[in-house]
Amino acid sequence: MNQSQKIKRVRELFYTLYCFKSEEIEEFIAKAESFPAGGLDELIKVLEEGTVRQDALLAGVLEKDKEFNKKLKSHLKNETVKIKKIYETGEKDEAEDIIGQL
Repeated sequence: MNQSQKIKRVRELFYTLYCFKSEEIEEFIAKAESFPAGGLDELIKVLEEGTVRQDALLAGVLEKDKEFNKKLKSHLKNETVKIKKIYETGEKDEAEDIIGQL
């Protein structure tokens, strides 16, 4: 994998982890572009391990709470409707605050 492919992989992995905001990811990617190849390889390993752990955590949550997926979808739908209504009424700043909290 060349440098640009590694950066692309790092970006993909970061976006699969739910604990990072897009601004944080892009800020980190900007820094990662100057990493040596070995550093990017290590970062990819860490991020891949993070996605495996995240998946295991979510599987555990789903196993303990069979309704979790339904509740999450309902919550996201409600938040999306709120954001849409706020944008429609022209309260863009408030909508961006809500998005930032998600």
